[in-house]
Amino acid sequence: MLTKPNFFLCIALILSLLNTSHIFAQSGGLRGYVRNDKGEPLPLATIYVKNTQVGTASNNDAFYELKLAEGKYQIIFQYLSYQTLEKEIVIGKEFINFDVKMELQTYLLREVEVKAGAEDPAYTIMRKAIAMSKVHKLQVDAYDARIYMKGTGRVLNIPYLLESKLKKEGIVEGKTYLTENITDLHFEQPNKYVKKVISLRSSDIESKSASPMDYIEASFYDPNIANIVSPLSPSAFAYYKFYLESVFRDQGLEVNKIKVTPRSRGDDVWEGYIYIVENKWCIHSLQLNTEKLGIKIGVQQTYSPVQDGVFMPINHQIKVSGKYLGFEAEFLYLASVSNYKLKVNPSFIPEVKLIDEKIEREKAAAINKKNSEDLKKGEQDLEKALMEGKELTRKNLKKMLKEAEKQQLENERKKTKKGETPPSELVRNDSTKIDSLAYKRGVDDKFWVENRPIPLTDFEIKSYGERDSLIKVDSIKKQTEVKDSTGTEVKTKKAKKFGIDDLFFGATYKTGKKSNLTLSSWLTDINYNTVEGFASDLKLTYSRSLLFSKEKKQSGNLKISGLTRYSVARETFTGKGEIDLMYNFKRKGKIQLDGGRYIQQMSTDYPIPMFLNTLTTLFFERNWMKIYERDYVRLRWNDEIKKGLIINAYFEYANRNPLQNLADWKAIDWKDRQFTSNNPENVEVTETAFPAHTAAVFETNISYKPFLQYGIKNGRKYLIDENSPILKFQYRKGMVGVDYDFLSLGIQHQAKVGIRGKVGYAIAGGTFLNKKTLYFPDFKHFNGNQIFVQFADPVSSFRLLDYYRFSTADKYLEGHAYVQFRKFLFTQFIYLRSFGWKENLFVNQLLTPKNSYTEVGYALDGILRLFRVEAIAAFENGIYKDWGIRVGITTTFGLRVGMD
Repeated sequence: MLTKPNFFLCIALILSLLNTSHIFAQSGGLRGYVRNDKGEPLPLATIYVKNTQVGTASNNDAFYELKLAEGKYQIIFQYLSYQTLEKEIVIGKEFINFDVKMELQTYLLREVEVKAGAEDPAYTIMRKAIAMSKVHKLQVDAYDARIYMKGTGRVLNIPYLLESKLKKEGIVEGKTYLTENITDLHFEQPNKYVKKVISLRSSDIESKSASPMDYIEASFYDPNIANIVSPLSPSAFAYYKFYLESVFRDQGLEVNKIKVTPRSRGDDVWEGYIYIVENKWCIHSLQLNTEKLGIKIGVQQTYSPVQDGVFMPINHQIKVSGKYLGFEAEFLYLASVSNYKLKVNPSFIPEVKLIDEKIEREKAAAINKKNSEDLKKGEQDLEKALMEGKELTRKNLKKMLKEAEKQQLENERKKTKKGETPPSELVRNDSTKIDSLAYKRGVDDKFWVENRPIPLTDFEIKSYGERDSLIKVDSIKKQTEVKDSTGTEVKTKKAKKFGIDDLFFGATYKTGKKSNLTLSSWLTDINYNTVEGFASDLKLTYSRSLLFSKEKKQSGNLKISGLTRYSVARETFTGKGEIDLMYNFKRKGKIQLDGGRYIQQMSTDYPIPMFLNTLTTLFFERNWMKIYERDYVRLRWNDEIKKGLIINAYFEYANRNPLQNLADWKAIDWKDRQFTSNNPENVEVTETAFPAHTAAVFETNISYKPFLQYGIKNGRKYLIDENSPILKFQYRKGMVGVDYDFLSLGIQHQAKVGIRGKVGYAIAGGTFLNKKTLYFPDFKHFNGNQIFVQFADPVSSFRLLDYYRFSTADKYLEGHAYVQFRKFLFTQFIYLRSFGWKENLFVNQLLTPKNSYTEVGYALDGILRLFRVEAIAAFENGIYKDWGIRVGITTTFGLRVGMD
């Protein structure tokens, strides 16, 4: 039901679900107000016509309007906690005013007494409902429906620094945004969704096409909804307690009202009520709440038997509210589903009598024995059992479902053409089309009069009125624009021209429709190290978008850049140039040619960002970055030649020149510290200094994800690779001036454990097959860190490891592992879990012939939803060596690490 319910998505929906209008005309039907017996309004009540797929809901003022042709109808009114009301009404040519008074639900069982040690009756009900959840999900092979969606949202607070900027984009604090959307949905098992947007309307001037269709496509019969455990998940009992609060009758059916309580409150669990139909064990309705990263989300659904034996959701409500980084917003989303046309699998209209093994043990044992014998003889299958209403235990049903799915997959594979993916192996097959008349209908009042199922409130009508006024003002403004002889509007914005300040702060100049020229800022790029002293780069880049094939929609990009660097301590200029051709954006296919004279870190992985090295050198007297100079030319290539298989390679010819410290200025002078040599210490060799030499090196890296899942979006197949391990291979060859062969293999994988837990590991090992001639830059260097900030991949990096002390020209083995807990120490507190805090334990190990190095650590992740704080202890050869604290970024954050 809720896909990616983070705050940014909510903000995006609030500000982008904006598309529609108002006004009502006279035609035949029914209208009125829905109130309770005290006269209080009941907003968002469900109203539908029995034995049809026609329905609506009352608006926020509790007013409803249902357009119907002449005839006699059974009209049903539903509202949670109130008795369903059924009325026979004759509709003529005019609208009938029919106000409804609904009474509180009369319960057959008002209170359930559970003896000490006895199980609440809700558990039997939920076990059966969970067992039948897959049956209900498979009931409908395909369906078509029309969905009316309305969203209203308000931004309650905007950070002061962003207020004026967002105002220009039309985002104003306190303003209510309204959107309406009519969409035709077609569904086919197992996961094909085809959507056609018929009309869009918004209270904003510029209508957006975003639609929250994913909100109503997901099902609570699935184990998870947006990574939140469903109360009908097979693992639900590990996460929830259930309590049978009451039982009532509705339309001839007995309905159980079950309270859902998390065993451990916090992120990724629901709380509230789920209503289960007795004997059918399907959802009647639900009212559940959750919290994601401090954002409160409430979901309410009403189901109805739109066809005999088949309950489908006809009304959805979602409420979202919360704060994030100074933003505060609230959002209400309503969807009414009508005109269902179902293709039902007759084998999945359950008449089966389900036995709970835990309650009826003897009977269940006998049935299990009988059904197992029938299954072996081939005399029992799922379809037959369901159609004939046989008695089954949950164990029997589970086995039969497994066999049925296995057979379905086999049939799909036989029908699937070579090179295609069977439908059930696609995680998602989704396509959305916007009708060519959607925007035109969006401003057509007559269309909305005829097709809007839920009346607008006076406030919503006023919102559209304000929009229409703004459109008129905008139209008048456009008419005053200067036009040339062809009638084309003349752009008043002038192209950026060069100014002296651009040399200090940088600028981008438009050179064509698809090209631009960018001058970087040398002022913001100033850095400091003990070899060059203060230094800075000035870079000029020409960039142009390319289209290689219209038919294949293959596009790319060309970049040509030149860079010059000045070193104060060395009193010299260096520089390099680069041609970068991205020939396939989709595969990230790229060829690069670069060369010149420039500095290079000892490790080609650039372990120390220059700006962090500047801070540690000037203020902490720690000059960890070690560099040399090279005159070089290099050719690089990268491509994903097959889904999940990425190859990159390079060849470099370089003259390497050693460098020495020439600068020793520092902002703070630490008495117990001094700058270290530019030649790093190493346990394997006594001297890491090297003479000027030539080195021609070839390297290739291959990464492969063997277990991939796919989805289809608007006809395009895309990869879902989170569940696959990554296999890695590297080979490096020293050819001219150096002579060595280096080979390494590795594997890295992360997997979820439960709803919040994770485990991850990375293992790699390698060796120098040949090391006749090599220098310290050719050693195998490791992903160490000595700075208080941890920016490298937390799964495969060390926290306190010296950058070069354990670098090796021999063999090595390294391993990394971590466990993320759902609850551990601080996350025992609900408040912290609700705000996304997570706790990890990790261990990192490095083995070389000369040394054994180990780290064990604890991490508190998700602080302010952005930061991670780690405490680490380091051991060398089994002996405690040091400890440290590291601060990292939870989310992916762009850091300029390298010098390329």
